[in-house]
Amino acid sequence: MDEQFNDVIANDFGGDRATFIKTLEAQNLTVSQYRDQLRDRIIVQAMRNRKSMQEVVASPYKIEKYYKEHLDDYNVDEQIKLRMISSRKLNHRSLSRLHQSYAPTLSRASPTLSTESPMSSPASPT
Repeated sequence: MDEQFNDVIANDFGGDRATFIKTLEAQNLTVSQYRDQLRDRIIVQAMRNRKSMQEVVASPYKIEKYYKEHLDDYNVDEQIKLRMISSRKLNHRSLSRLHQSYAPTLSRASPTLSTESPMSSPASPT
């Protein structure tokens, strides 16, 4: 405990014992009372460390078992990444072919995307 006491003076007060004592006086503490508080903190910390060391660590088997029993919690729905394709010379026939090519994918993403006519899109080709 003396080591921790000296560490407090060295680290928190730059090794200046007079400043340390003045700080204690400002807090209405004596050196003896501070030592008692420090001892209590050390005991509490030791008890916390002991408790955390005693906690059971889950085995890889138990982790895998839990995962398999709760697969729905980790399931991610299908996702689609869309990019905009733009062309300055895209005619109606080209748009129709693009729409037909991607219609199955678009219908899974949104029913309105698959039924929307390629020419009725609010964005006009530039």
